[in-house]
Formats: sequence, C-alpha cells, structure tokens
Amino acid sequence: MKLVKNLTIRNKIILMVLAATFPALLLSSGVFLYNDLKLLKEEIIRNLTVLGKVVADNSRSALVFDDEVMASKTLSSFKTDHQIVSAAIFDSKDNIFARYIPDEWPQFEFPTTLETGQVIDKDHIEMVLPIVFENEELGKIYLRAKLHGYKSRQRNILYFSGLTFVGVLIVAFFITINMQGIISKPILALAETANVISETADYSLRVRYKGKDEIGKLFEGFNEMLFQIEKRDNQLEAYGNNLEEKIVESQQFSEQLLKSESRFRQVIIDSPIPMMVHDDKGKILMISRRWSEITGYSSSELPTLSSWVKKAYHQNSEKLHTHMKEVSNNIHLVNEGETEITVSDGTKRIWQIYSKSFSGFVDEHNYTVCMAIDITDRKQMENELNQSQKQLLHSEKLSATGKLSASIAHEFNNPIYGIRNVLEMVGEEVSMDRSHQVFIDLAVKECNRMKDLIQKLQDFHRPTSGAIKLVDIKKVIEETLLWVNKRLKEKNIKLEIKINQNLPEIEGVVDQIKQVILNLLQNAEEAMPKIGGKISITTRVCSSWMKINIEDNGLGVDPENIQKIFDPFYTKKTQVTGTGLGLSLSYGIIKAHGGDIEVESHQGKGTKFIISLPIKRKSK
Repeated sequence: MKLVKNLTIRNKIILMVLAATFPALLLSSGVFLYNDLKLLKEEIIRNLTVLGKVVADNSRSALVFDDEVMASKTLSSFKTDHQIVSAAIFDSKDNIFARYIPDEWPQFEFPTTLETGQVIDKDHIEMVLPIVFENEELGKIYLRAKLHGYKSRQRNILYFSGLTFVGVLIVAFFITINMQGIISKPILALAETANVISETADYSLRVRYKGKDEIGKLFEGFNEMLFQIEKRDNQLEAYGNNLEEKIVESQQFSEQLLKSESRFRQVIIDSPIPMMVHDDKGKILMISRRWSEITGYSSSELPTLSSWVKKAYHQNSEKLHTHMKEVSNNIHLVNEGETEITVSDGTKRIWQIYSKSFSGFVDEHNYTVCMAIDITDRKQMENELNQSQKQLLHSEKLSATGKLSASIAHEFNNPIYGIRNVLEMVGEEVSMDRSHQVFIDLAVKECNRMKDLIQKLQDFHRPTSGAIKLVDIKKVIEETLLWVNKRLKEKNIKLEIKINQNLPEIEGVVDQIKQVILNLLQNAEEAMPKIGGKISITTRVCSSWMKINIEDNGLGVDPENIQKIFDPFYTKKTQVTGTGLGLSLSYGIIKAHGGDIEVESHQGKGTKFIISLPIKRKSK
C-alpha cells in the first residue's frame, strides 16, 4: 500500500482500471472455458451413447437366439472407429457373450462387474448400456473409447481463451492510458496552481475547468477558498496597518489596569479596619492585614469563604455560608448586622459587618466587599454599664426594704413591750386559778418570742458591720430556717436536717453567712416542682474545713448552663421573682471568707451545693 500511495495519479488510475479489469476478465474467461469443456464432454458422451445404443439394438437378436457369431460380427463394426479401444456384449448373468479388441490392445481385460452409466478417467471413457427386449434386460454392452480428440479440443479451447484474455487486457491498458488524462490532467493542473500560489502568495490566481462533474465542483471549491483567503488577507493587511497603534494603546490600558488593581489591592490590604473581598464562587481574593491581626488567620489559611465560615462560625456555619452566598448573588442588597466570631486562640469577638456585592466589568462574576468593625470592647462596656445599673437599682431596693423592715419592727416593738408588761403585772398582782395563770405565762412567753423575731428581723436587714467573730454554724442554720419553714410546708417540701452536735465554731461574719444559706435555700425551694420535694442540709468537718451541703431533688441545671450560675444577673427565673444576683453575691461572700462553693447538678434529678469554709481564717 505504501508503494501505491507514492505513485502518480496517472499511474494510480491505470493501476485501478487494470486491477478492476483483470479479475473481471479472469472470471469471464473461466466461465466460458468451463462451459466449452462441459459441452465438449457432453458431446463425447452423447456420441458414444448413440453408438452404444445402435450396437445394442443390433445385438438384441443375437442374444435372443444365442448367436455369438452374429454378436461378434456386430462388434467388428468398431474397427472403422479408431476411438474405440475395446467393446463387449455381456449376457444377463454378466458373462462375456462376444468381444472386440483391436490388434494394438491384445492384453486388455474386461471388468468383471458392470454398472450402467459412464466413467471418465485421465485418457479414456467407459460406458455400460443395457440391452432390453420387451421390457426385459437381455444383457449389457460395454464400450471403452479414447479421449484423444477431447484432449486436443480442450487444449485448443484453453489456448484461444488465453489469447482472448491477454488481448482484452492489452486493449484495456491502452484505452486507460489514453483516457486517464480526463481525470489526471485537471488535478495535475490544480496541483501546479497550488504550488505557484504557495511560492508566490498570489491568491488572485484562479483555475479553470468547463465540466460540471465532481472535478468541476472541486475547482469551484478551490477558487472559492482562494477568494476567501484573498479577502481575509486584504482584511489582515488593513488591520495590520493600525496594529502597532492598537498594540500601544492596549499596552497602555493594561498598565493602567494593573496600576488600578495594585492601588485597590493596597487599599484593601492596608485598610485600618478588617476588609475581605471574595467572588460568587466562594474564593477569597484579598484580606486586609487588620483582618488577619484580629482573627489570627493568615490569607493562606483562608483560601475560600467556606474555610472562613468553618473557622469563625462553628455551630451555624452551614446557615451562615448559605446567607453569605445569597448576599454575593444580590448586587442590590447592602447587608449589615452584628455577629459573633471565634478567632484562632478560641476567644469570641463581636463584629459589626457590612457587605455589598458588585458585578464584574470584565467577566460575568459578582464580587463582594466585606468591612467589619470590632465592637467587642464597646459591647463589654455596655454590658458592664447595664450590670452596674442593675446592681445600683437592686442595692436601692434592698436599702429601702431594710429601712421599711426596721421601721415596721420598731413600730411593733413598743406595743409588744406594753402587752408583755401588762400581762406580767396581771400575773403578779391578780390572784387567779392555776389554769388561768398558765394562760398568762403562755401569753408572756409568746410576746417574748415575737420580740426575738422582731430583733432578728432588725439584725438581718441591718447593714452588715463586717466584724469577724466566732460563728456557731448550727445556730446560724436554725435561725435562717425560721424564714423559710412556713413556705416550705405550704409547698409540701420536706426538710431533712443532719447537723453534727459537736461542730466547732468558725471565724466569719454571721449575717453574711446567714445570707448565703438563705439564698441557697430559696434557690432550692424555687427549683422544686409543684407537687413538692425534699431539701436536705448536712454538715461535717474535714480537717481544717467546715462543709455545709444543701441538696434538693428539683429540676436541676442544664449542663451548658452549669458554669454560668455564679455569673452576675444570670437567672432562669422571671424578672418578678429574681434578679440573678443571689448566687453571685453568695459566691463573693464565701470567697471573701477564704472558702469555696461547688455545685453538682443533673437535669431532672436535682442540685447539690457544697459550701467549704475554713474553721480558722488566715490573717491578711
């Protein structure tokens, strides 16, 4: 195939025609040769059959009358036919009845078994025909003839067929040589024109062909291609005249664009406030140094918006990421809002963020600019101010409550003293039955109890002196319980007290310790369900520490809130029932005594506060 590809188009056409002619001629010559040989063979068989039937008919009477002489005379007629090399007549038992053998074949042996038909070998043909008389087979005639004439005619047929094949092939060759120019000459002319055009770059040249066949269409297409090339060449030449000027303008524009981009990037990076630029695909393009300084994340750590959201917003990252994408896709929206972020060291910061998206001038993407203001310190100052205001308000309320309680106690004291004095005088000066005297003594005793209660109310609401003295914890607990016993019974709350009888006295401020125990008892009371519950108070001494456990079986505290219960103003109660300062004040009091408060809580099972106070305070 490689050799054929390298041939000229003229030789390829000749080769293709001859390649198509040769097998066609070969096939047709073979068919004619086969048909002639078949007809020759059929002619020889037909002639020999006719000859055999004539002899068979002539030999019928000899067989009927068993006349061998007549049969031999009939066979002797073959002497004039030199093609017959042997002949014989067989009777009905396949025995030789008469025979004929030429002088040149004296040793010929006839076959012992006969089957009707003919057999052709290399040089001879053998034929066996039946001899029939009145539908009865009397015998058979055997003929053997030479195929010399057949062979001679066969050679003649082959010879003339070969001459015809070669002659036709030669004629086809010369016709092809003369006619191939119809195809090759226009194509060669086209190729020559293409070479000239490639050497001279003259696209104004055209090729001519008058035919309307496929070659004509090829020439038309080639001329059209030259026209288009010439047209584009002229356009390129026109463009080339102004190309240098356009290149200079393009370079100037590119330099201006690069300078503008550099200035914009420098403005973002050196911005005194945190700034970020990202595209609508979530890729972060620029981050200011201030952004990295506050968050602790470098630009290499924040390649995408998703990475920033995952680092800064742990819990709501998916929701925030979706919101930021919506902002990026809406160029008409200016997004503003406060958000809490987590910086690299794990601390929380509060940012005021402003976001605005813009359409790209060069591409179809949107770009978003985010600016942030760190308002963490401002928020902390606002919270501290609010806490101070609440503490001041609470202090005013406590002061007013204390003054009211002292005023009420003072107003109650005078009548109680008068009633008690009258009762004592009646008991001493009026004679009465013993049963009546018991009632007088009981009334005096109750007046004394009311006097003690009023005194304790005055002591409790009187501003603390801060004086440190020995404190009997058992007595402090018992006096504090006086304020809550009634409410606990009304709420069906069982009180379980386990106080050691031989507790040592500790150094402390009595009214402050009472305040702590009262606060914890009130918290336990309010944590109980409506059906009631149980509060237990136990005390024990561990080395140099006094331990006071106050435990309830109420609702308990959530695990995420357990660390916040000692924070100022933290409360789960309504504004009517609590301010969130009780546990915070209690924690401060115990810490001021050199002790500690621990809490254990399980939601739905209850809460346990453990107060640890030193028996002997360390001197400062």
